Amino acid sequence: MKTKSILNIFLISLGVFCLAVNVEGKKTPGFIKKLNKFLGLTPNSKKVMDILSISVNAANINDNAGSINANAGSINDNAGSINANAGSINDNAVSINDNAGSINDNAGSINANAGNINDNAGSINDNAGTISENTGNIAKNTADIAKYHPPSTKILISTGDPWTAKKTEVIDLEDSKVICEDLEDFPMEIDGAVGAKLASTPIICGGSFNNGSSQASDKCFKYMEGGWQHFATMIERRAYAAGIVYNNALHIFGGNDYDPWHALQSSEIVTEDGSTTLGPQLPAPITYHAIASINSTVSIMIGGWPGIYSDKTWYFNHAIQEFQSGPNLLEVRKHHSSGTVTDQETKEKMTIIAGGDYSTYMDSTEMLFNGEWMTGPALPKALKSSSMVELGDNLYIIGGRSSGGSFGLNKNEIHQLSCFSGNCSWTTLIQQLKVARSYLVAIPVDNTFCP
Repeated sequence: MKTKSILNIFLISLGVFCLAVNVEGKKTPGFIKKLNKFLGLTPNSKKVMDILSISVNAANINDNAGSINANAGSINDNAGSINANAGSINDNAVSINDNAGSINDNAGSINANAGNINDNAGSINDNAGTISENTGNIAKNTADIAKYHPPSTKILISTGDPWTAKKTEVIDLEDSKVICEDLEDFPMEIDGAVGAKLASTPIICGGSFNNGSSQASDKCFKYMEGGWQHFATMIERRAYAAGIVYNNALHIFGGNDYDPWHALQSSEIVTEDGSTTLGPQLPAPITYHAIASINSTVSIMIGGWPGIYSDKTWYFNHAIQEFQSGPNLLEVRKHHSSGTVTDQETKEKMTIIAGGDYSTYMDSTEMLFNGEWMTGPALPKALKSSSMVELGDNLYIIGGRSSGGSFGLNKNEIHQLSCFSGNCSWTTLIQQLKVARSYLVAIPVDNTFCP
């Protein structure tokens, strides 16, 4: 009986399972009717079917609850994403606000810079007006200077051979009609001195005495309103040296002394206040040479007599006080003159040497182009022991000695060298020295020396 009951319960459960799966919504099956009978119900009772429907619905409810739970998880996930996006939006909003602040700041800077630009533009316009005004003033001042203070065309000539060369002359090189009064005689009879203009004042240093003593001088004189005055004593006696002005001081190179005769290898510097200092030693002892300017800091020492006739040259840098070997001359020579001429068309400056002697008087000239000597225009006559001065673009050779007699003839002519577009030529001026002389000193001076 017990076994039968268990079997009946199994069959009933199996039937319920099958019914739940397969017979929902159908007519009452036969096994349900048997189950009703087993349960003491009428065969067509709906109670079992209702119970089964409730079970199905309960299963569906469970399924829906799972779906709801799953959807709730998705909603939670979406809510997290929404919150994260909201945070990003907030961050972006802050960045936007920051950028808006920066934009406002930059806009303020741009406005400030625009104001500065306008101010600067105004200043530029003001300065442009000032520049134009100053340019006009400069042009007017230049014209006034040219009108009321024209460039000097006067030179002073003094010393030399013969002894009567003590006479100090002033000559206007531009206007032959201008006759200048003589200045006070030089206090000594000397030739072979060096001279220059320092602080608008002519000075003459050294030289060889013409009194037969065969002595060189160490004295320097300057011409003041009352005449020639001794103002400096050189470190060494020297004659037939070469001198050039640099940095408001006269630099004197080489020369010779006597007792016994010897060429000097020393140099010295004479300043406008009368002080003297030794300069650098020369590459070799030298006398009867010449010197000319290359540019504002470099000069070139040319030819001469270091014991034999020389074709050597040396560049000298005044700024660093150093010598450097220069190009050899085309011809050896001594007692020559040198200077710088400016091409009136190209404004190129050219160094030139002229005359001198090599066993005989020379009329040849040489010009320095691109670091090499080239033949220049010949002098109107052979000359040695002349003096050269530069005025404006032109170069002048003054006095000197030419062939004739036992010891040559002192000359009083003045020759002008002018260059146009690379073509250079000599002309002889009407003006002449009152005293024909050689080994002389010629110095450009202000117009006040011949008002």
